[in-house]
Amino acid sequence: MYYYNEMVLKYQQIYDSAHNEYLQFLVTIGIAGLIAYLSFMFSSIYRLVKRGFEKPHVMAVVFAIAAYMTQAIVNINVPVVAPFLLTLLMTALAECRESGVK
Repeated sequence: MYYYNEMVLKYQQIYDSAHNEYLQFLVTIGIAGLIAYLSFMFSSIYRLVKRGFEKPHVMAVVFAIAAYMTQAIVNINVPVVAPFLLTLLMTALAECRESGVK
């Protein structure tokens, strides 16, 4: 915001941020980073559904991740929510690992 007027005068454009989280990742960390992120998220969901289907608290995490990934299509990530969601995801993955269910 400090350089807003200079940005408009110099470039005649406004650079704010990408319109969604996936486009933001593509621009900042590239195609390899975006593919790695999506692979991690989808493989985590697959593992949680496969190993934790009978556990309601694990399935609640799956629905939370699915909701987050859906809203990420239209919004960029929020610095408070993303670490919380990733911590929740790791906790659910650890719950599936410790239970011994294969």
